[in-house]
Amino acid sequence: MLQAYMIYSRFLGPSEGAGLVFAHSVREARKVGWQRTSGDFTDDFLDFAAKRIRNSPWILGEANVNKLASDEPHVIDNPRSCSICEHWGHSPIGNDELCEDCRPAPAPVESRPCPNCGSNRRTSLAGNIVCLGCGMYYAPAREEEE
Repeated sequence: MLQAYMIYSRFLGPSEGAGLVFAHSVREARKVGWQRTSGDFTDDFLDFAAKRIRNSPWILGEANVNKLASDEPHVIDNPRSCSICEHWGHSPIGNDELCEDCRPAPAPVESRPCPNCGSNRRTSLAGNIVCLGCGMYYAPAREEEE
């Protein structure tokens, strides 16, 4: 069964450029990766490293389906990467082309119910609260000044 490996220069590290290889072992990943990318990451095979990517089932979505089905080792030239940090492999890349580290957290929405309908279903929009029950916009509660 093919496993996912990241190939990169041991000296520079994966943040300076890395490739994705699907192979049976780390030795095969280095061999296949070197044959396909020799000179892209490093000029020296001894500096060429491969590291298994574990606990990342989403990375299988990057594989060539036909080669994966036939159990053939292969290199992915351009895996989907985050449009901000340009990293890949550590978290899924969403439809917004962002990794979990770069994706902004949802804005906190206060806990008081809607003054119009009493619903607790709401979201924030342009600094205001929008009730998802009735559609009413209202300003967030301000803290009392002492």
